[in-house]
Amino acid sequence: MFKFGSRSLKNLEGVHPELVEICHLALKRSTTDFGISCGVRSLETQKKLKAEGRSQTLKSMHLPQDDGYSWAVDLLGYDSDGQVSWEFPVYFNIMTNVISCCHELGYGIRWGGCWHLSNCVLAYPEMTCEEMMDDYISQRKNANPPRKYFLDLPHIEKSRG
Repeated sequence: MFKFGSRSLKNLEGVHPELVEICHLALKRSTTDFGISCGVRSLETQKKLKAEGRSQTLKSMHLPQDDGYSWAVDLLGYDSDGQVSWEFPVYFNIMTNVISCCHELGYGIRWGGCWHLSNCVLAYPEMTCEEMMDDYISQRKNANPPRKYFLDLPHIEKSRG
């Protein structure tokens, strides 16, 4: 069984309690180790990330929302050797577990692999994470005119609805 280290726990401070609960339950049930790389962000940090192309908006859910909480976290997956991984299958595995936990808890989330779904939990279990991502990419490519897509597989945020 995995547990969060001190850095991950620190990064969960100021994050909406629903997301904190989701992350803890998901890690408890996970077959893939993961940590929390980002929770609350300052506007200055968000501006820098947008300028670098690592974010698409200045209205990030990582910024404190009206209730004072960040409504987003970025997860960081590890491979079997404990090294940081950016491989899609690692994030599909983590997010399948996260979405399953959300389904059980009755919480909705939006995932950075399928921005077109305001609550990807509603598509589960009929669609896998890979299918959700492929559907998002397809919709963007087939738009008239075609639109760019932005994948942020480590990102989850509390659904607004």
